[in-house]
Amino acid sequence: MKVNLKFLLHIFLGAFLMLAKPIEAHNVLPQPQSLQTNNEQFVLNSNTVVATNLKGEARTRIADAVKELFPQVKKQGSAGKKRNVINIKVTGTERDVEQIASNKTFQSYQLNVNKNGVFIVSPTEAGAFYALQTLVGLQKAPNTLQGCAVVDEPRFNWRGYMIDCSRHYWTPAFIKKQIDMMAHFKLNRLHLHMVDGAGWRIQVDSYPLLTQKTAYRTSSDWNKWWIGGERTFCESNAPGAYGGFYTKQELRDIVAYAAKKHIVVLPEIEMPGHSEEVTYAYPELGCTGKPYTCADLCVGNEATFTFLTKVLDEILEIFPSHYIHIGGDEAVQEQWKTCPKCQKRMKDEGLKTTHELQSYMISRMGKYLNSKGRAFIGWDEIMEGGLAANASVMSWRGYEAGLRAAKSGHHVVMTPVNYCYLDYYQDNPTTEPQAMGGYVPLNKVYEYDPVPDNIKGTKTEEFIDGIQGNLWTEFVSEPSHLEYMTYPRLLAIAETGWTRNKPSFDNFKNRVIASTYYMKSKNFNPYNVEEADKPRVESVEPIQHEAIGKKVIYVTKPASKYNGVGELTLVDGKRGTWSYTDGCWQGFSSEGRMEVIIDMGKETAIQNISAEFMQFLEPWVHMPSNITIYTSDDNVNYQLLSDEAIAPSDEKYFIRNYEWTGNAKTRYIKYVAKVAKQDCWVFTDEIIINKK
Repeated sequence: MKVNLKFLLHIFLGAFLMLAKPIEAHNVLPQPQSLQTNNEQFVLNSNTVVATNLKGEARTRIADAVKELFPQVKKQGSAGKKRNVINIKVTGTERDVEQIASNKTFQSYQLNVNKNGVFIVSPTEAGAFYALQTLVGLQKAPNTLQGCAVVDEPRFNWRGYMIDCSRHYWTPAFIKKQIDMMAHFKLNRLHLHMVDGAGWRIQVDSYPLLTQKTAYRTSSDWNKWWIGGERTFCESNAPGAYGGFYTKQELRDIVAYAAKKHIVVLPEIEMPGHSEEVTYAYPELGCTGKPYTCADLCVGNEATFTFLTKVLDEILEIFPSHYIHIGGDEAVQEQWKTCPKCQKRMKDEGLKTTHELQSYMISRMGKYLNSKGRAFIGWDEIMEGGLAANASVMSWRGYEAGLRAAKSGHHVVMTPVNYCYLDYYQDNPTTEPQAMGGYVPLNKVYEYDPVPDNIKGTKTEEFIDGIQGNLWTEFVSEPSHLEYMTYPRLLAIAETGWTRNKPSFDNFKNRVIASTYYMKSKNFNPYNVEEADKPRVESVEPIQHEAIGKKVIYVTKPASKYNGVGELTLVDGKRGTWSYTDGCWQGFSSEGRMEVIIDMGKETAIQNISAEFMQFLEPWVHMPSNITIYTSDDNVNYQLLSDEAIAPSDEKYFIRNYEWTGNAKTRYIKYVAKVAKQDCWVFTDEIIINKK
């Protein structure tokens, strides 16, 4: 009978979606799959009753959810009540939060609002909970609900949000506050990044020095402590100690609180990289055996695996989640090349590269988790050296790795950096608080689709489990700042994760504005999209000049990931936005030098040559220290036209134009821009010759 109910719900949902009329104006976010309004309305009052067939704790939870949203509704009544009622009927059997979070049907619901009340039907308590969240966006006025009929089901099972708790510690109360807002927008995975080089924040009884020695550090200022090279840990009673950690009971409380909101908490235990704190507390787990010298765990040391299995055993006691995140990103791997233990491990296991050595560790720990009845997921670097047969992938460096994993039958969560990283700037970087390098405004988050058109309807699509927004907190140390960076961009993640056919961005933005007022009423600090700066003027105004479409010869080639649209990027008449990843900028890193030649096709009278460059200190993008221009008639013999030295600047972000004016005749123009600092980037968006 349970199978029949699910089958019938799918049939009904499909038929309803095909017959539904256009959606009327409302403030529901995320957008339901189908919503039809009518001319009726229901007014809530102190005599409104919550009636449900749920029993015991489930009945209490759903009644509490109603009271949280509509405080005046305090009474409970019989399931048969049909007037002045919020009637909630659950048709399936009780299931745990993990089962529900892994099956879209269990999260579906039908909602009807008319003059007599609210009527909700769902296979589970979770679906009913989501229906209640939808009601908030249907309020025409306080306590007055718009009449409607809704049939709804999420697009993806995984709709996530990651908070970095290592760079900065966030209190349990603050995390619970974020859980409340996540639940309101129907997000269902909270990924807690609690261990990293900035501090270990989980009580581990078998290794107490982790929190005793590394949960606190000497400064909260990331610029000073990490970038400035201080990088010193201290104990909690040291003067000026900054940090904190979560006791096991605090974490159990967070897990239980999230479960009531139908959210699964995903813990991450980083391995083998980002482990400076581990190798400080227990130096024997690093290749050198000395504190403050190792970013990676020593994979050749069997004690490392003893450490990881004991830590994971304690993690599994706290977190019931099906998945455990094991990191796997950005391991340096350099010390492994000379470490006797690592080299012996490679020889014994027949491993040829350090990538394969990392894959050995990931695979071994994955099998351990499997033996405990759990699955594992890691950042997309776990694919290097060979992806373990039972691994799932969180694709962050782009979506390409995720697609490769999905095509080979591995489950994937999409979280590409250029769309889903909430620590990037969301507005003009010159006016915003310090953030990580990059520019990800609300519209860019919203435009992302985890499933490209060319794989929709294929088997590959079945392995893309969903989407996640990530907030790394290097430059985010205050609760209000965390919320400012998170909201409303996380709402775009929520809508992408829930809604299969998203409406226009303008439609979404209108609902975001209404939602930000709701968030402010709950003492949140969202970024104000109504006061957002306009796009960079130059990026929306094509520029006309005589080099457009001319041949560009690259003496130094741009990095493949910053190649813009290819060889015409610098002569296409398009200038960049605030973001160097927008496809209009080209980035050069080879010896910090950009050298290109523009072939004008014939001898041409030249009156002006200009180019724009970006400085963005967080991602090591620097203004050139010197710009040199040469001319030639044969592309062999060049004469110096201009040589300009540029004074260095500590300004964190700016875009500046450099122009030569004069009179010259030439066919070939060589443009050279160099950065003085080592390992830095040169970014330019257009070389303009004879501006019109």
